[in-house]
Order: sequence, then structure tokens, then C-alpha cells
Amino acid sequence: MPRNTREWAIRKMDMVEGNMNWAITHLAEIVETYHEQHPEIAAPMIEFITAIQLIQKAVVKIRMSI
Repeated sequence: MPRNTREWAIRKMDMVEGNMNWAITHLAEIVETYHEQHPEIAAPMIEFITAIQLIQKAVVKIRMSI
């Protein structure tokens, strides 16, 4: 149990970052599977990964300021 709201928020932000890493892992598997035969499926996944990484950087920055 967190001692205060700050510790709780930091824990939640860590979970957010971890979930984003998990999403990137799954999307990367899709890209790997489809990139040769279906680049039209893989291309949006690469864009999703890029967007998640950008948001992830913001999450880390916010977490560091809590």
C-alpha cells in the first residue's frame, strides 16, 4: 500500500509505461509477421509504435516530475 498519493501516482505511471512496452511488443510481432507479404498492414503498426513511443516519453517526463 502506498504511503501517500505521490507514491500511488508514481506506481500508476510505472504501470502505464509497462503497458505501453507490452503494446509495443505485440505491435512489433504483427509488423514482423506481415512486413514482407502485407506491408499495408505492417505500415500502420509502425506508425502506432512510433506514436506510443512519443507518448511514452511524455509519460516518463511527467512521472519524473511527480
